[in-house]
Amino acid sequence: MQVRCPHCQNPLEVLDDSSLTDINCPSCDSRFNLLADDGTLTYREDEHPTIGHFELQDKLGTGSFGAVWKAKDTGLPPFN
Repeated sequence: MQVRCPHCQNPLEVLDDSSLTDINCPSCDSRFNLLADDGTLTYREDEHPTIGHFELQDKLGTGSFGAVWKAKDTGLPPFN
């Protein structure tokens, strides 16, 4: 059976059911368990995510090489 590492998305081949409890990813060296009863985690996106001192406001567009965002520079003094 083939699974993907939840950390780096690297595909891994799992040979039998006994190895589902302790899987080691050779790509990112993380360990995970496919049979753990941890429940479902909910991802909540920040209202305004930041990169450095820039607060991202709106995504203006995307292309092959990235995305263009309207952002607020929180490192600048207020404009009066």
